Amino acid sequence: MTLAANLTPTDHQRVKRLVLAWHDGDRLAMDTVLAEASHDPAGVPGQLFGLATFTVELAARLGVDDALMAGLRGDLLADADQADDDTDPAA
Repeated sequence: MTLAANLTPTDHQRVKRLVLAWHDGDRLAMDTVLAEASHDPAGVPGQLFGLATFTVELAARLGVDDALMAGLRGDLLADADQADDDTDPAA
């Protein structure tokens, strides 16, 4: 089961524009989308949840398996352990 975000048509459009801008290496287009989102009170959360939704839907289309998700979880745990080591004065 996946979560469902309450996204507006504008959120969906911004996500598509951001993904295309990133893919094309178009910094101006990317900055424009992010600026639009930052001026909209619900824009930044919409962008974040929109990207998460897009990513999960893409993974489902590509047939991403549980092993890949387990690897992602492992990476996050390793990152957290590294962050703890970086902030521990005794380390």
